[in-house]
Amino acid sequence: APVIQNLPASASIIETTYIETLLHTINVTDLSTSITCNLTATDVPFLVKLVPNTSEWGIYLKNNPGLEYNITKVYSLNISCDDRFDADTGIMTVNIIENIPPTFTNLDIKPIINLTSAENSGNVVYTMSATDNENDTLSFNFTCYPSTCPFSINSSSGVIKLSQNLDGHPIRSYAVNVYVCDGHSLVGPAVLNVTITETVPYFINLPANMTINETVAAGNALYTLTFKDDNPRDNLTVTLTNTSYFTWDMSTNTIRVASSLPGAIGTNALLFTVADPYLQTSTGTFIIIVTNVVRAVFI
Repeated sequence: APVIQNLPASASIIETTYIETLLHTINVTDLSTSITCNLTATDVPFLVKLVPNTSEWGIYLKNNPGLEYNITKVYSLNISCDDRFDADTGIMTVNIIENIPPTFTNLDIKPIINLTSAENSGNVVYTMSATDNENDTLSFNFTCYPSTCPFSINSSSGVIKLSQNLDGHPIRSYAVNVYVCDGHSLVGPAVLNVTITETVPYFINLPANMTINETVAAGNALYTLTFKDDNPRDNLTVTLTNTSYFTWDMSTNTIRVASSLPGAIGTNALLFTVADPYLQTSTGTFIIIVTNVVRAVFI
């Protein structure tokens, strides 16, 4: 008569296993060499069959078994081995391990990310981080609101980058909803709030002042302005208002005398405005004090 030597026994397997897996090899002895083992139940995601390239019988988890910890945590399998005359039975207990979903590790609070229009395509915006209890391979993806956002994500590393330059970008804020998946559970969204502000041009050497006398001739260069925008792609325009005696030479970035100065004696406040293509502006004042030349009086 057959005798099963290693049942009862138990095994554990995680609920997310989806390929056929050997759980236990049955050790059965009999004087007969013709032994058949089987599983008495047919409505379970397990089977008994010969282990490939051996004469031993194995207890297997089926392909695509559909294990769900929340529905069935333990299976008790009745195993029977017979030699056509007698049989022996044993119990195989299979414990299902719950798959723990991944968790984000760097989003205890919702981050607010402030970007400027000087940012370039390829710049890193944020790096998502997540862990998984079972060390499953994690993948990241995201959605945006509004949907046409200038971002991309590396599905493996969680690195979020700009997919385009931001100068002139028409939308100023986004909600980036990030998800992480361990192949079984999708977790999220983790929300990144991203704002985009246009850089503002500015004068580097204003306000400033100088004193000249009334004899300085028209056309003379008086001062060179320097100005900047942190977005190097912006083309800047400088304008000068409220003066008849001085002019702004954009080709050389200089202030020049425009006409004879006797009428300008005193304090002249020149107001300059620097603007980018997106109507971001700054102003600066340059004070020119024109002095009267004391001429000799002959008697």
